[in-house]
Amino acid sequence: MPPPGGQPSSARLALLAGVANLVVLGAVGTALLLVRDSGDGGTTQLATATSSSAATTTSASSSRRTSTTTTTTTTSSPAPPGSEVTGPAGIRTVIPEGWTVAPTQSAGSVQATDPADSSRFVRYGGSAVPNASIMESHLEAESDFAAARPGYSRVELAQTTLRGYEAIVWEFEWTAPEGRRHVKAEYWRASGTEYFVYASSKAADWPEMVPILTAMTENAIP
Repeated sequence: MPPPGGQPSSARLALLAGVANLVVLGAVGTALLLVRDSGDGGTTQLATATSSSAATTTSASSSRRTSTTTTTTTTSSPAPPGSEVTGPAGIRTVIPEGWTVAPTQSAGSVQATDPADSSRFVRYGGSAVPNASIMESHLEAESDFAAARPGYSRVELAQTTLRGYEAIVWEFEWTAPEGRRHVKAEYWRASGTEYFVYASSKAADWPEMVPILTAMTENAIP
């Protein structure tokens, strides 16, 4: 053994150096092995895991989009286009497409009838203004009509205006041979002529006639 405080012998130094080299080489080899394993398997495994995760995420996202996205298609049957017609005294209006048009027994009046149901019809026309006021003339007409129609019942007979013209709304029901009927007419006076639009049907069918009469009134000229 070396004397206290002295330097180690050359043999001892050589032995220690050799041991130190072996330790360093072993550590380097282990480090390289860890890097190789980490660089191949670890990276490959990470890449695989990431790809798998991404695929799973994409699949889940696609699944969510598929399951939560809905397409709603709303279809509706539009009302049949109206046919524009010209009638007595130059009145113009619209009637349902395909309805049969023919003059009535009253001068200045034309009737259009539903070819599928002759109990449904409209009338339109015009004639010279009578001497009486619009209200007086229709009160008189109502009196004559009611006397000849069983079960006559007034719904409305009122003076109003239509596009600035003085007008009358006359709505009523009566008992026809086929049963209860509902009728509504609108009359207005312009430039010495009294024009009108009129709708009639069985009372049970009246709701279907309302939009027809509305279209006739809104599209009437003058």
